[in-house]
Amino acid sequence: MVGGAGYVGSAVVRHLLRSDWDVTVLDALYTGRRENLPGSVPFYRNDCGIVASVEDVLKSAAFDLVISSMALGGPARSLKFPLPYHHNNFLAHFYLLRALLAGRGVRKFLLLSDFSVYGSAVSCPIGPETEKRPDTPLGHSLCATENLLADLALASGLDFAVVRFGSAAGALPEGSAGPILPDGARRFPSAAFAVALGKEQSLPILGTTFSTVDGTALRDPIHVADVADAVEKAVGDLMRRSGGREFVLGSGRPVSVGEWLQTIKLVTQREIPTERTDPAPFDAPALYGDPADGASALGWRARRDIRQMVEDEWRLLKK
Repeated sequence: MVGGAGYVGSAVVRHLLRSDWDVTVLDALYTGRRENLPGSVPFYRNDCGIVASVEDVLKSAAFDLVISSMALGGPARSLKFPLPYHHNNFLAHFYLLRALLAGRGVRKFLLLSDFSVYGSAVSCPIGPETEKRPDTPLGHSLCATENLLADLALASGLDFAVVRFGSAAGALPEGSAGPILPDGARRFPSAAFAVALGKEQSLPILGTTFSTVDGTALRDPIHVADVADAVEKAVGDLMRRSGGREFVLGSGRPVSVGEWLQTIKLVTQREIPTERTDPAPFDAPALYGDPADGASALGWRARRDIRQMVEDEWRLLKK
């Protein structure tokens, strides 16, 4: 598992371990932390953007498949720092895939991607046939890696799967409480929890005039445990077949940012001052997936609602 010490990656690792998979983790620890993982998990601190670093690990063990959760997130941040996003989200995957296909015997690859590949003008709900039109360096870099996987499937027989979702939220009892970007920046809802804990003065709310119930953007949070469950099901599907396949995760219960914030206030019993600003050009008024794809393709559905996501993450943060 590449990127397995991060917020989503560590949840996937723990889920796979409970299902008796043997898991080895590679992580550069830019956003991940070693303590997110059980001490018994074989761990290598490796940057896949450095060619020799990848090849050294591949020489040390044999693997049935590789899962990557190493992509940097944060569309706004990617506009300020496009080079690190293209380096980490595309070039590191390029080096990793080149090493895997160079006689290492690993022919199966699963990529965790997100809805940034669709851009801000996407029509919802998002399904497997929705056109990809990225408009940020985050979306461009992920889309480039997805295109590379498709090309390798045709040229070299690589079997791959892509699992896309909107926002992961919540926390496992022993896991990580939300992602933090390399410069300490937080994304919603981590930024809201930071205000509730007194670490930040106010929460920026981008856009209040969208055509939603309260004017804020409509999003599709999925509990990180449900994401991990979907990844495990996609792994099982990938092990049984050849070729490439893409999966879209949708909760079936999209919520507005305002509704999400109200739930955080109710659970934390804290005041969360907000600063309401105009949305960025890339902020989609709605971004949510069609739950039918996960149900039909994987036999999966999101089991945990927004209240449980908030309660689980708040419980862990208070520790």
